Amino acid sequence: MSQWHFNGLLDLLKDDLERETTPFREPISNKDRLAVCLSYLATGDSYKTIYLCYKIGKSTVSQIIPQVCDALWRRLQPLYLAPPTEEDWLEVAAGFQDRWDFPNCVGALDGKHVAIQASPNSGSTFFNYKGGFSIVLMALVDHRYCFTVVEIGSHGSSSDGGTLGAVTLGKPCSEETFIFLARDHYLGRSSLSPM
Repeated sequence: MSQWHFNGLLDLLKDDLERETTPFREPISNKDRLAVCLSYLATGDSYKTIYLCYKIGKSTVSQIIPQVCDALWRRLQPLYLAPPTEEDWLEVAAGFQDRWDFPNCVGALDGKHVAIQASPNSGSTFFNYKGGFSIVLMALVDHRYCFTVVEIGSHGSSSDGGTLGAVTLGKPCSEETFIFLARDHYLGRSSLSPM
């Protein structure tokens, strides 16, 4: 990451990262807090490696990383993963038609089980069909392979259909309120009602 991008991100997050100075301690600077989190996200190293590298306490690292990740999500999600508008869906459908000759398609959807260490009292909630514990990441990409919708956090024990029905994108489809379902009809149906 360039220094220009880092400073831009730091400026965007400054209000979320600011900590109060007390008579007992100086807070870790916003710059260091962001650097700790980005190092963790970029390398995938353990908290131990991060706290040894930055010479700060393990409990401090375990507080900084979730706080900064939460701030990153709150600030960046509306900018880069805003819910698609009707115009966005129409543009994606046109892109699938033009590029792939695939009509009425608004994305390619898939899910991925992400392995987790289950909490002690979670029971079989996160236990998946592969015999491990996981949460499900569901993503929809457009005709250029760019993410349009990302949902993370469904229980690993859910079926594919159950997961799709539970995510934000699946609800309008099952309730037949999705933009395309409301305005178009499909070949193979005798009526003009949505599928």
